[in-house]
Amino acid sequence: MSIMTNLTFKTKMLSGYGFIFTLMDIVTCIVVVSVKAKQNNFIWVDHTHKVLDKA
Repeated sequence: MSIMTNLTFKTKMLSGYGFIFTLMDIVTCIVVVSVKAKQNNFIWVDHTHKVLDKA
């Protein structure tokens, strides 16, 4: 017997939306961390280019 069969329609809808929002939050966190890492990488690449230009 499935867990979802005993739930009301409203509970099923709310749990579905909750699951979707949780996934969206996880993806958002991953994107933010990725963008920050990429930005830090660009800073170091720029620094390397400045050092190589002085050499």
